[in-house]
Amino acid sequence: MSRAVGGRRREIRIRIAIEGARKVLRRLGSLLFLGRRGGWVWFPDAMEEDLEEAKTIILMGGDIGGTNSRFALFKVDVSDEIMARGPMDHPPFEIVYAKNYLNEDYSMFRDVMTEFFADAEHHSDFARTPHFHLTACCLAVAGPVDDGRANFTNRGWVIDSQDIKEWFGFEHVRVVNDFVASGYGILTLMETEVTVLQEGKYSQSAPIAVLGAGTGLGECFLAPNWSPYGSFYDAYPSEGGHVEFAPKTDIQFKCLQFLSEKFQGRVSVERIVSGKGLLNVYEFFKSEYPDEFNEGHDHKIINAVEAGAVIASLTYDYTLCAQTMEFVFEVYGTEAGSVALKFLPYGGLYIAGSLAPRNIERLTGQDSSFMKAAINKGRVSPALKNIPIKVVMCEDLGMRGSQLLSYRIFLESKPPAIQAQLPPVTDTLDTMANPDIPAIRKSDGYADGPYKEPHIALTLPPRHAMDITFVAEIAVASSIAASIALIIGFGARSLTRMDLAKGS
Repeated sequence: MSRAVGGRRREIRIRIAIEGARKVLRRLGSLLFLGRRGGWVWFPDAMEEDLEEAKTIILMGGDIGGTNSRFALFKVDVSDEIMARGPMDHPPFEIVYAKNYLNEDYSMFRDVMTEFFADAEHHSDFARTPHFHLTACCLAVAGPVDDGRANFTNRGWVIDSQDIKEWFGFEHVRVVNDFVASGYGILTLMETEVTVLQEGKYSQSAPIAVLGAGTGLGECFLAPNWSPYGSFYDAYPSEGGHVEFAPKTDIQFKCLQFLSEKFQGRVSVERIVSGKGLLNVYEFFKSEYPDEFNEGHDHKIINAVEAGAVIASLTYDYTLCAQTMEFVFEVYGTEAGSVALKFLPYGGLYIAGSLAPRNIERLTGQDSSFMKAAINKGRVSPALKNIPIKVVMCEDLGMRGSQLLSYRIFLESKPPAIQAQLPPVTDTLDTMANPDIPAIRKSDGYADGPYKEPHIALTLPPRHAMDITFVAEIAVASSIAASIALIIGFGARSLTRMDLAKGS
């Protein structure tokens, strides 16, 4: 496999290099040197042709889990009207190619991406996109990310944003934690993709909080931000799922003692509220109520790849499974209420992950153990009754978030066509560039959110602007020409060595 992957990798790199060189040479072709005047003339027709060609922008999103890697290439609309609207939650794009891969088939992450591009080249509309531009890529990774770098210790993979940028020719690459990507994915949801547990009193300028139980327990929050385009939400990471489990009932205290002995000390909420947590709690109930033990059901659970899913499926046939599910969802509700207290997310508290939508009947209704535990916060309970609480019914938030982030990364590299200006002293910050984004009130405390300095445009007389353009074009052309020479030289040496090895 390594030889085939290596060949495909070389093909992809050569095509990217040739594509970039061809664009620069076209621009050079639109410059005509007039020897008598000693000046350069720019041909508008050639420039417009080049700009039209640059409209084919290819972005990439990816969701890299412990078992599978999911990728998607998509084209975006970069018309002036669309660009002026800024970072929309539902940007207009067209999926060009998407495919999933099993991680265990590859020794390095780079090989997975190489295989993806090779497949895209031969089996999709991507192959029929002659003038493409790989602009931005965002990968959502299941694990901690430090300075754009993530390590998959159980697989030996290293996912580094700088390496991906250099190897595959992207202008911009960002690697983020998968649950941060899920937070951005929340912004893409339609009304039909959520189940409302509590209407509450929605505030369009308040924080949003997200927690979701799947393999683990992820948490993040979103806050309104300010940019040259206007206001929009940004997601921020959290390790809230690893806070200590705080029992409230006698049976919860017993479970804490059992798990403390099993894990030799500290017990986090994730040890209970997750797919693996279901198995932990089941083992507790199995030891606590031995008379309810069923050997046949137990064999299915212990030998299952996803024990949590089997436990859920046996809820109505096996008493210990029913007790496990009730216990876990009560603790889940308690943690959801705690998250609500910390962030006061009147923009919405979203329950994501795979556990909730697959067992939605355990969350709906004010009398469910989940909702009762979530709202039962003593004297501050009334405040929580005003928070909108919703369950996310789809399970592709990570991919959605990575695609949205790719689009935003692309926008960050472009100055806004229409800049949003800070208005005079009023209670509302106007967002002229995008009427769809929520307004932010200064009284809410989010007017001065962390973001880059507003874009400052430099206006020059036409002649000086042309001189600068000319210098920039020549510098780029020289750099590309040198790169082409190196590529050709390297290819020639490689072919010579191959011929010598064959004895030709």
